[in-house]
Amino acid sequence: MLRRFPINPSTVMTIGLFLRFKSGIRFAHTKKSSFLDGHYRLLILKNQSFRPTKGIGVLLPVQPWKLKESVYLIRDRWLSMRADACRTATGVHVEPYYVMECRDWVHIVAVDNDGRLLTVRQYRHGTGTMCVELPGGEVESGESPEDAARRELIEETGYSAAEFRLLGSFFPNPARQNNTVHCFFAQPVVYRQAPSLEATEEIETAFITLAQVPGMIADGRFSQGLHIASIHLYTSFLSQGGQT
Repeated sequence: MLRRFPINPSTVMTIGLFLRFKSGIRFAHTKKSSFLDGHYRLLILKNQSFRPTKGIGVLLPVQPWKLKESVYLIRDRWLSMRADACRTATGVHVEPYYVMECRDWVHIVAVDNDGRLLTVRQYRHGTGTMCVELPGGEVESGESPEDAARRELIEETGYSAAEFRLLGSFFPNPARQNNTVHCFFAQPVVYRQAPSLEATEEIETAFITLAQVPGMIADGRFSQGLHIASIHLYTSFLSQGGQT
C-alpha cells in the first residue's frame, strides 16, 4: 500500500493564523464531511475589496481533472509519452498536458551481516554524471515488485539475500509520470555470481556504512533524489525497531 500523507486541517489552520498575523490574510474553514476523506486544499483568492486584508483563504476539497482525450506521441520499450486534453473541476481547459507512462521501479536497500549498505556506481547520461545509488531497476511485465527486486539485485551486483521486506512505495513524479517506486530491504546479502549486465551498463559495487550517507549526499556523490527517499524509508524502519 502506498504511504499517503493527508494534510491535517489543524495544521492548515495554524499556518493560516500565522499568515493572517504576518500579512492580514483572512481564512474561512469549510466543515469536514465524509467525502473529503481528510484531504484539503488551500486557495488564496485575490480580492482587492477587502481592506486591509490581502485575500481570502478557502479550504476546498481537491477534485481530479476530467480526461477528455489522449494522443500518444511516443511508444517504445522504455516509455510512452502522451498528450492529454483535460478539464479541471473549476472548468479550466488544460491542453496539451504531457504524461510519461513508465514501468514501476524497484530500489533495494541491501545490507550485509555487518550492517553495511551495498551500493552501485554508474554513469547517468541525463545529467552527465557518475552517481552512487542503491541497486534497482524496472519491474518487467508479469513480474511482481519483489521478484523484480530479487532479479535486479543479483543481475546488477551478483549478490542475493534470503529475506526481502517491502519498506514502502511512493510516486517518483506524480505530476508527469504514472509509475511507482517500490523500496525493499534485503538481508543478509551474500555474493553468488558475477553480475549479468546489459551491453550499455558499466557498474561498480561497494559497501558503505549508513553513517557515510549524509556526507555523500552533501558532496553530491549520492545525489539521486528517489534513492535518498528510499534511504529515508530504511532509516525510518530502523527507528521503529526494525532489525538488521
